[in-house]
Amino acid sequence: MTAAASLFKRALAIIDVQLTGLHPDKDCIWEVAVLHIDNGCVVARHVWLLNPACALPSRISRVSGVLPAELADQPRFVEIAEALAQCLEGRVVVGHNVRVAHAFLRRGFALAGQAVRYRQ
Repeated sequence: MTAAASLFKRALAIIDVQLTGLHPDKDCIWEVAVLHIDNGCVVARHVWLLNPACALPSRISRVSGVLPAELADQPRFVEIAEALAQCLEGRVVVGHNVRVAHAFLRRGFALAGQAVRYRQ
């Protein structure tokens, strides 16, 4: 069995995190999407639009089509941290540029006082 085939036998959380920039100490998460994959099949989808704790840069709005006003009434990360932690708990977390996403998630979970255990 190949390494890729063996990976798909595990409980995965494929994550996509949209950010206002690349610096966890000053930039913020404004969207999180997670697919649960069990035995190679999508079994659940979770998507959170978030009100970032910092301004959404105009370049992000141009690329994504999302306007700051659309995020104004959305929850903050701290409000979804527990649900997201449960979503990731015990799964292997994979995704594009997951190291950057992990830095933001680690900071967000810490600020929310939320412990989470997942493998990357």
